[in-house]
This record gives sequence, C-alpha cells and structure tokens, in this order.
Amino acid sequence: MMPLLRSLVHWLAYALFQFALVLAYLLHSAAALQSPFRASEELHSSPRTRRIQPQPRLWSSPVTG
Repeated sequence: MMPLLRSLVHWLAYALFQFALVLAYLLHSAAALQSPFRASEELHSSPRTRRIQPQPRLWSSPVTG
C-alpha cells in the first residue's frame, strides 16, 4: 500500500508541476501577443510629449578666457 501511495503522490506532484509550467507558458505567450497592440494604443491615445534627453554626469565646463 505504501509504495502505491508514494507513486500516486509522485505522479500528482509531477502533473501539478507540468500544469504550472504550461499555465506560465500560456500566460507569457498571451502577454507577448497583447503587448504590441497595447503599445500602439498607448501611442495613439496619449498626446505626444517632448522627450527630455538624460544629461551626462560630468559636464565639461565652458572655457572662458
């Protein structure tokens, strides 16, 4: 009885793990398919704003003579 119970628990754990992997893959795939469409909607719905370029850490000081 004990080896049968152990194999049943092992099979259930394996099946649950496989189910979790498939679910994670499907969710990731659905998000990847939705992402380009969401990005295009955001571009059309939001007003265009001027992008601010990041400033370098070390500015060279102007030469005054």
